[in-house]
Amino acid sequence: MILSFKHLTVASVVAAIAGVAVMVLRISNTVDFGEALQLITSGAEWESMYAVWKVINGQTLYTDRLQVPYNAVVYNWLFYQSYAAFTGSILHFLSLGDEWLPTVARHFTLFGVAAALVGAYTAFLQQFETKDRWTRAFCLAVAAYVATGPLIGWWAFTIRADVWALALEIIAVAWFLKNYPSRRIKAALLLAVFCYLAWSFKQINVGTVGGVGLFLLVRRDWKALAVLAGAMIAFWGATIALGGAQYVENIVFADFTIIFSVDHGLYTLGNLFTKTLPGLVMLGALIGAFVVSPGSRRLLLADDAVGLAVCGMFVASLIAVPASFQTGAADNYYFTLSFFVALAAVAGIAALGQADAAAARPVRAASATGWGAFVGVIGLVLVGYAGVTDVRSQHVGLMANKRCLDSLPKPFFVNYSYYGLPWMTPGNEPFVFSFQYPRERQAGKKFENGGIGGLIAAGRFKALAFVQRPPPKIYDGASLEGYEYRPDLCPEMSILLRKSD
Repeated sequence: MILSFKHLTVASVVAAIAGVAVMVLRISNTVDFGEALQLITSGAEWESMYAVWKVINGQTLYTDRLQVPYNAVVYNWLFYQSYAAFTGSILHFLSLGDEWLPTVARHFTLFGVAAALVGAYTAFLQQFETKDRWTRAFCLAVAAYVATGPLIGWWAFTIRADVWALALEIIAVAWFLKNYPSRRIKAALLLAVFCYLAWSFKQINVGTVGGVGLFLLVRRDWKALAVLAGAMIAFWGATIALGGAQYVENIVFADFTIIFSVDHGLYTLGNLFTKTLPGLVMLGALIGAFVVSPGSRRLLLADDAVGLAVCGMFVASLIAVPASFQTGAADNYYFTLSFFVALAAVAGIAALGQADAAAARPVRAASATGWGAFVGVIGLVLVGYAGVTDVRSQHVGLMANKRCLDSLPKPFFVNYSYYGLPWMTPGNEPFVFSFQYPRERQAGKKFENGGIGGLIAAGRFKALAFVQRPPPKIYDGASLEGYEYRPDLCPEMSILLRKSD
């Protein structure tokens, strides 16, 4: 059976609805407007929570992670400032305590999701001459897949820089395609502004500016390329000059211990292929048409959006694939690549449909099959066979332990950083240390006062709390002989009190 564009649209819309349903289910299980839920929706989210709290409370943001209390702030300035402005305003307006920071801040990420969806929809719709309801529905479905699909997953409702950085890169591409090539300088300048803002959220998000730069190089558009390069150098240079030495040291990960793992990288790549199935199938079908049809090949090579997307995929892959092999990486490293794959697919389908109907039909058929298979993948999550849709149980455990910790003499140390957040253990020193702290200690990094272990050995803490039973005998290189284990104090934790008290 030869499938029409309407069939392709229906398949994509069904898949998009399923993807949105998963996102809505996850958010509904993570928000309670009657209670400030304490939980994490992405790895080491507490680092961002604490950094946003510091900005709201007028504290120095970029500090040396090797100094007490060993806090690491590693993302770029606009991420923290924007989240703090939004969250602080809402907390103040509604007279809410700090414990509501996670809930409020995550909603700002949802605005980023909406911005990414609108930007992607705009970029995709520009590729079609005929903008009827079927075209609009298809573009909206693919945009929803990019902005809310399984690759985004929990990142749609977490306190991280990735979604807003992606949204700004997508908006940059949408504006560029709208103005290029008729207004080349305007296109380059708008792209530079939005790509700078994306970089200002997360410094690794330079795939779009690099991809467009490569596209202009291939097109030999020297003037637009010079404007783009000049603007980016000016923006980056001014920021680095004004940011100060500690800011620069943090965002370039100077002397930061990064561990790479082949197993982790392959796992992340596997997630990419599973969670971007429709885009990859559409792209694969277009490559098939490109190979077997000289007419299709000429058409695709001449299309600006296809060319830009291919250049974007190339540069984004050069950045994302190696970076995804470090142990702190996850699906978020592939957000920009996923958008360029979708853009190449949509632009290619639009170009073939408008000029080569014979080549377009098998591409549409294969693409519809990919969307159908994707519905099955998402269905496994909806029925609970795969993935996670509810993390509320974290709140129950965290709050039970918090009630116990509130009774301990201060200062005390807890070996799970979430408890270091100011609203979890008020009045205690906030040891919200980096998720890389244990690896850096093992690598021999010199932390002030010998790190946590050195502080324990010096008797800095009146109590120690560990989230496992029984407690270790040695922690971070320090013996715990100076502390008495009190199994009666907390049922789910190991509490040790300093013997000299």
